Amino acid sequence: MRKLIILGLMAATILPAAAPASAQSRGEIRRDRQELREEKRELRQAKRWGDRRDVREERRDVSKARHELREDRRDRRQWRRHHIRADQRWIRRHDDLLLIDRRGRVIDVIRNYW
Repeated sequence: MRKLIILGLMAATILPAAAPASAQSRGEIRRDRQELREEKRELRQAKRWGDRRDVREERRDVSKARHELREDRRDRRQWRRHHIRADQRWIRRHDDLLLIDRRGRVIDVIRNYW
C-alpha cells in the first residue's frame, strides 16, 4: 500500500510537467501561423475597404494571433530546453538554437528561436 501511494505521488508530480509537451505540437504552431496570416489578410482588407472601427478590430485580432503564436513557441522552447543531459548544451547559431553533445554532434535544432 505504501509503494502504491508513493507511486501515485510520483505520477502526480510528473504528469503536470509532461502535459505541456503533449499539448504543444508542431501542428498547433502551424495552425497559429496560419491564423496569423489570415488575420493580417483581413487587416489589409479592412484598411482598404473598411472604416476605422473595422481596422481597430482587425488590429486587435492580429495582436491576439501574434500573442497566441508567441506563447505556443515559448512553451515548446521551455519544455525542450529543460530535458537535456549533463554532457549536452545549447548553442546559438544565427537565428537557430542547436543542442550539441560533448563531441560536437547536433542533437536538436530549434529554428528561428530569436
